[in-house]
Amino acid sequence: MTIIPDMRERVHVKGRRGLFIVVSIEEHTAHVMALEGAPRVVAVPLNEIELADRMDPRPHKDEQGSI
Repeated sequence: MTIIPDMRERVHVKGRRGLFIVVSIEEHTAHVMALEGAPRVVAVPLNEIELADRMDPRPHKDEQGSI
């Protein structure tokens, strides 16, 4: 299912680390900017976006690499 975020909504992007904010939306693409790091805008397909407030908890690896 494709999620269509609102402007200025905080999202996660598949394959990228960190939290992003939506700055514009086109037909099948959202332009997002990372909240930390280099302030650049990248275009990502809408099907690669996951809303930050609706995320399911994800397992994290501990120091030894175990989940």
